[in-house]
Amino acid sequence: MCIKILYRESNNYGGIPAYSRNLLRELSQLLPDVVGVKLPQLELHIGNVRIGGNISRSVFSNFVKKSKIMHSTDYLAYTKNTNIVTIHDLFALINPQSNMSFFDKKYKLKLLNKINGVRYIIVQVPQIAEQVRRYVKEVPIAVIPSKIFIGEASMNPYPSNGKIHLLTFGDIKANQFNRKKIKDIYEYVANKKGIELYHIGSITEKSLINYAENIHQLGVVSEPIKYNWLKYADKFVYKSLGEGQGLPVMEAMRFGVQPIINDLDEFRFLLGDRPYYFHNEDEFLEMIYKQPKTGLFEQITKYDNWIDKYKKVYDEVMT
Repeated sequence: MCIKILYRESNNYGGIPAYSRNLLRELSQLLPDVVGVKLPQLELHIGNVRIGGNISRSVFSNFVKKSKIMHSTDYLAYTKNTNIVTIHDLFALINPQSNMSFFDKKYKLKLLNKINGVRYIIVQVPQIAEQVRRYVKEVPIAVIPSKIFIGEASMNPYPSNGKIHLLTFGDIKANQFNRKKIKDIYEYVANKKGIELYHIGSITEKSLINYAENIHQLGVVSEPIKYNWLKYADKFVYKSLGEGQGLPVMEAMRFGVQPIINDLDEFRFLLGDRPYYFHNEDEFLEMIYKQPKTGLFEQITKYDNWIDKYKKVYDEVMT
């Protein structure tokens, strides 16, 4: 069968871009005739007005030739010939705190209406399937958690100072709703003796820059450098209002690093009781000192058979 994997252009190495690259790489190794098609996005900013953006990607998609399997790796990479689409989450659409613009929301709702015509939808967790069912009523949905990939770590970047080294991920954007509640983590650990927090991600919110002496803001790092920080952290800490899968937490677990995370149904489904789940600051601080649990790596490798599940979906669409 000829399979086209349709994905969005992005400089980001996490989240949906990582999923798209990993899927294309794994399929190409196991199946013949797999082609990746990058859908570029052109946009022009005039003051606060954006021209192009997602709409320009839709224009480019009209030139993608049809194939028997047309798999868009997220719904913003939808084309008129897409017959399988992955939907990672619809958090921005359904969360009342989101500050998505009227035009972006209108565009995304229009795309979801078109997705009612595809053959199959893929999600990573059943909680996202419930979100999708608000907008797409009849299309079959397959729940397939993604395999987690990590690279080699070349060095330990943490100082040998006898302190507990915590690591967290996520961007903090000024004047925008931030799903990752990194500020809460900052408040929990700020100026706590014996604890140092390292934060990977861009920060444009000026009030949080240089927040405390024991909080080290690393900015955006390359993927190999990210793996160094991940592998040698004492604990990986994370707080989020919702996830499609939560790749950083699962990457940490694949390295055998104990995660301390807030209690989300998505995490419970994927990770079972392997993380420490916190509900408040006291629980968070208490868990920092607990011994790591066993079976972290084994919990993550349960999802290494993801391509077999994709092949079943593709075969069903082909029949």
